[in-house]
Amino acid sequence: MPKPRKVRFDKQIVDFTVPQIKVLSSVGCSMNEMSQLMGISPDAISRRFKEKPEFSAAFKQGKVEARQSVRHAALTMARSGKCWQMTQFYLKCKDNWKDRQEIGISYLKDNFGTEDVTKLTNEQAVALAEKCLERLKSKPEDENGE
Repeated sequence: MPKPRKVRFDKQIVDFTVPQIKVLSSVGCSMNEMSQLMGISPDAISRRFKEKPEFSAAFKQGKVEARQSVRHAALTMARSGKCWQMTQFYLKCKDNWKDRQEIGISYLKDNFGTEDVTKLTNEQAVALAEKCLERLKSKPEDENGE
């Protein structure tokens, strides 16, 4: 029977606190990055989080604060009007804005008898295109002229 090998573990006791975990998490550090900063293995920090629920709670709270901070900055930029891209992005995400106008299936079925645009005849396709152009021309322009 082979002898069991003796394995030597170099244990380094690193004392870290709940506020440190919260701060590192709030600036976007992952558990792996925290373990590297503290000089311990990812498994050791994972074990510590399981043993002490307050560390896990601080980590989650820090992540929530980071997301809230980014949302606040995005909303501030969108409201300021200085960054039109952020305003557009915010409206697309929160207000369901679209870049294009969509034609509903019910319109196709009611006016052309089919839901599949590929089954339209050439005359029907031209009529649909003309109808779309009329709708675009009749829409009031926004203040930027777009």
